Amino acid sequence: GGIQVGKKVYLPFIDDFSASSVFPDAGKWITNSTYINRQFPINPPSLNVATFDGLNGRGQPYGVGNGYCDTLMSWPFNLQGLKISDSVYLSFYIQPKGLGERPNFGDSLLLQIRNNPCLPNQFITIWNRSSFNLPTDRFTRIDILLNDSSWFHDDVQIAFRNFGSRSGNVNHWHIDYVQFDKGRTRKDTYRDIAITSVPSSLLQPYASMPHNHYLTDTFKYTRKQQWINVKNNDGISNPIDYSRQIRDPNASTIGTYDRVLGNFVTQTDTTLVIDQGANLTGSFTGDTITFTTRYRANILGSSDNVFSNDQTEVKTHFSNYFAYDDGTAENGYGIVNEPGAVALAFEMGMPDTLFGISMFFNRSFDDVSSRTFDLMVWQDINTNGNGTGQTVLKRIPFQSPQYFYQYNGFYYFKLDAPLFLPAGKFYIGWQQDQVYMLNVGWDENFDVDGKPAKNTNLAYRIVDFWYNTAENGTPMIRPIVGKWLNPPVGVKEIQLEGSQTEWNVVLYPNPAHDVVNIHTSNETISDIQLLDLSGKLLLKQEGSAQTLYLPALQSGIYLVKIKSNQGYETVKKLIIKSH
Repeated sequence: GGIQVGKKVYLPFIDDFSASSVFPDAGKWITNSTYINRQFPINPPSLNVATFDGLNGRGQPYGVGNGYCDTLMSWPFNLQGLKISDSVYLSFYIQPKGLGERPNFGDSLLLQIRNNPCLPNQFITIWNRSSFNLPTDRFTRIDILLNDSSWFHDDVQIAFRNFGSRSGNVNHWHIDYVQFDKGRTRKDTYRDIAITSVPSSLLQPYASMPHNHYLTDTFKYTRKQQWINVKNNDGISNPIDYSRQIRDPNASTIGTYDRVLGNFVTQTDTTLVIDQGANLTGSFTGDTITFTTRYRANILGSSDNVFSNDQTEVKTHFSNYFAYDDGTAENGYGIVNEPGAVALAFEMGMPDTLFGISMFFNRSFDDVSSRTFDLMVWQDINTNGNGTGQTVLKRIPFQSPQYFYQYNGFYYFKLDAPLFLPAGKFYIGWQQDQVYMLNVGWDENFDVDGKPAKNTNLAYRIVDFWYNTAENGTPMIRPIVGKWLNPPVGVKEIQLEGSQTEWNVVLYPNPAHDVVNIHTSNETISDIQLLDLSGKLLLKQEGSAQTLYLPALQSGIYLVKIKSNQGYETVKKLIIKSH
């Protein structure tokens, strides 16, 4: 097979994606076009999945028509010396659609294997499926025995690929729990208790809101219960303990909850209830106040084989906006076939000033960025079927959808003059005279009491008549109140308004060869990303370390994106000079 140099991964190999965020683990996978997320799947075997669609790793459509889209390709394995009798199995779980869009007739998911150690691009397809005859609300496990002796060489790679529409956030497949090892059997089990979904917000009905509004009626805005979904992937039943810990913006623990489930039956899912609201009061300064909640679930008095799915952290942000959505678009929403309007109501416990509106535009089949709509603010609409009682506070004509080439980038519309609003209800949204699908991001994870639900604050107008929506979910449109903060757009450096100083970050040495140090003022680093000038992620390092060891790269200009635990982020240019 020639002299092989370069990175190798080894059996046993397992990735349930629970330790990754947005991109796959670069220590296991070469490619980063799939989207690692926890919002798209229904009842996965573990927290996070790899989602395949028609968007590349920067959130851009691949093009038009049908073809190959996302690829999840492993680093090479050295399987030399193994034989068919060693019972080498590759297993994984798949789900078409989930909370996304179902793949079409003719779309498929494929598994390929590199069958020639000398030819790095020679892959053969050893498995493929269409989405038909597969459930879309649960995961199907696939077990593949390596039964061809030509596959046991020293440079084996596996690659999952989807074939489908290349036009956007459509035709979704989700993969989870990829396991590759020798000495296995079909449908074998693994000692693992996994959290499989993130609990809903600590707030209701919002996922995020300004803190001073929350303080007007904490009882009304606090959820009384939370729900965590967990799965016992183990071959035996186990007692488990589960807990919730809430930390305030100063990292002080302000609430703990701990319970035991005596018998968690093997190979089943269950929903754990946390029947205690959270007290998120206190006096904190800053434009964004963040509470961090850590959820844990594990075998009582013991550990299991996958640590990363035993706990998850969720941040509750109090900032200058109200949001029903969780920030991820599983689908798109709009009016088709007729002119009309969409209005989303928000209720405020105190008067405030509206500074702008942010919206997420979901790029799917059609690019409608050349079309226009009117951005609207209403004091009142009337959904009694006759269209009367509509009070317009503000109409901003000739706006156009804006797409961001990153996952879930919101576009911010700033009002020409701030608009004072009394306490009580107001509506934001849009109206359009042209007939086209605006396709605003649609969050399928909106829930009431832990169950998927329709947002009763959403209404739409066809010609002259207003109706309440019948679909579960909520559109991704948010009012910006109290203060205008510069939005985090693209890789622009963020001037932190409200704090007297910018977050100062210095890279040295710059130019750098193989290592760069990051000096920051009074903030703890949460993660560092190295990008090329097109925005492609080359390296991600999580944690507070202030040293970044650089991979072997060509000389040139690169971008270093640094985030802090307090939610600040900045981007610096780094010149790399290779030896």
